[in-house]
Amino acid sequence: ERFVHKLCEQLQIPLHSTRVRVGDRPGNIEAEGRQARRQFFAELAANHRYDRVALAHNRDDRIETFFLNLLRGSGSEGLTSMEPVTGNLIRPLIETPRADIETYLREKSQPWCTDSTNADLRFARNRLRLEVIPGLAARYNTGLADALGRTVDILHEENLWMRELASSWLDRHGTKTEDSYVIDAEVLSG
Repeated sequence: ERFVHKLCEQLQIPLHSTRVRVGDRPGNIEAEGRQARRQFFAELAANHRYDRVALAHNRDDRIETFFLNLLRGSGSEGLTSMEPVTGNLIRPLIETPRADIETYLREKSQPWCTDSTNADLRFARNRLRLEVIPGLAARYNTGLADALGRTVDILHEENLWMRELASSWLDRHGTKTEDSYVIDAEVLSG
């Protein structure tokens, strides 16, 4: 927070921050933190009438999420992992590898801060980031990140197509109610 505060001060960018306590309940502390951040972003957007909230997720984050969802047994929707746009959340760096971002920052002599918890191997995401993905890349495909990025893009496009197809069919054959569609059983069976 101190690092970001100093950077925003130097760049004359307004900063909004908050502190929340996580880890009081049993479960995934990272998921709890993510939920607290999302709630803060939603309140901030509403209070300041911000149309969009930009998140710093990059291609590496997307690939890690792909693997986490794959290991949980997700379908294609979950394997697309992070969408470039989800409601008012945007991810302008979602196609950019973390290494490219770090190279850019070095070229600009811009220091950055890495959360110390990113090295904690108790978290599944960190084990994927630090051990599994580099191991797979070294043993099977040095271009693994690019290959998985293409796979996620393909799944994303296929899901968009399926959603559009389903939505179009429902518009033609269903009647929208408050929270569902009513479809004639005979039409559905056909």
